[in-house]
Amino acid sequence: MSEISYLLPLALVDGLNICVLSITALLISLMFTFGLSRIQTLLMGAAFIAAVYASYFVVGLGFLISISGFPTVPHILARISAAIMLFIGSANIVNYFYPGLLPIYNVSEYFAKGAVYLMKKGAVQLTKMVAFPALIGAGVLTGLHSFPCACTGGIYTLFLSTLSMQSSLNLFYLFLYNTLFITPSTTILLICTNRHVAVRVRRWLTSRHGLAKLWLGVVMVIVSALILWGALTTH
Repeated sequence: MSEISYLLPLALVDGLNICVLSITALLISLMFTFGLSRIQTLLMGAAFIAAVYASYFVVGLGFLISISGFPTVPHILARISAAIMLFIGSANIVNYFYPGLLPIYNVSEYFAKGAVYLMKKGAVQLTKMVAFPALIGAGVLTGLHSFPCACTGGIYTLFLSTLSMQSSLNLFYLFLYNTLFITPSTTILLICTNRHVAVRVRRWLTSRHGLAKLWLGVVMVIVSALILWGALTTH
């Protein structure tokens, strides 16, 4: 499991997805805007993040089950995932200095829009029973959004492919990966102690969107290059 241990820190990089963090900050600011207390906001935010965790975990588990019966598939997918990481990371770097030069079609954008819609619907109707399911639905869509996201695409697939190549499938690593994945969002939730802090964090995330993608891109390029080099030089 040594390879998996080396890849686990990538879960934090995956969790630093600026889109997911911005959606989390939006939820928190909405809760404060509509008059929820800090405790209520923490509970609502925790439910949202738990839904993100659950959906991302289920996606990963389904992916593992679907490829576990084909011994050669994980090896191929791991290399494809590393190549995708290399491309997306390079595109993020290039687009920071030359915006729009390497446009990436982001299919996950539709999930993000759906999550924001449900989140606003739940926030407007906080006194009704529809609020909680709406926030849970927003969390599920946010988790689905993260899998093919153009910010950190390929990281989760690489981890899952590598995990499926192990002699024994240890789901503890899948639990651990997803726990690390939600750590940045949980941190955002905990530090947003009031409405003003939540608004500042959201504005900061928005203003640093490009810079965050630049550094994520640098990390993704370095890691994917090392993985691909190792695959090419190992027989």
